Amino acid sequence: MAKYKKYFLPTLIISIILVITLSYPAYVVNKIVIDNREYLFDTNTKVNIHLEYKHSVELTKVIEEYELRGCSIVLEKFTWPGYGAGLPSRYNDTSIQVYTSEGFTVTNRTLGVSVLQVELRYMVQPKLLINGLEVMGDRLIIEACTRISILELLQYRLWR
Repeated sequence: MAKYKKYFLPTLIISIILVITLSYPAYVVNKIVIDNREYLFDTNTKVNIHLEYKHSVELTKVIEEYELRGCSIVLEKFTWPGYGAGLPSRYNDTSIQVYTSEGFTVTNRTLGVSVLQVELRYMVQPKLLINGLEVMGDRLIIEACTRISILELLQYRLWR
């Protein structure tokens, strides 16, 4: 038994260093969370998020298209058919907009946030597409350039 005592302290130190190293947030990724389901994307991967729903009062179709570009969340396109409750109330309420056959449109606006949360459960007939694939859920969270640990990365890769 005394033979193993000399290995106890070095083994403990190596174990502590290993746990600290594996749990330190070292990797930068873009993360999309839908009802506690996490999807990780490399920051060099372009991610398209398409959200379509009916306006709760006007019952007209609203389309929001976001894109993750590096460490930025970009409102690629926001289209609404007309002015009403919860929408811009006058033509000049938004700085850059164009009227098309789809309605009023704002395009290519970099949002000044690193986290965007959207509550889908309060929307009428929401349809959410991530890179063209439809996903279902009540809450969407987009995190640009968030740090994760090696353990989180392994957990995502192995138990997904």
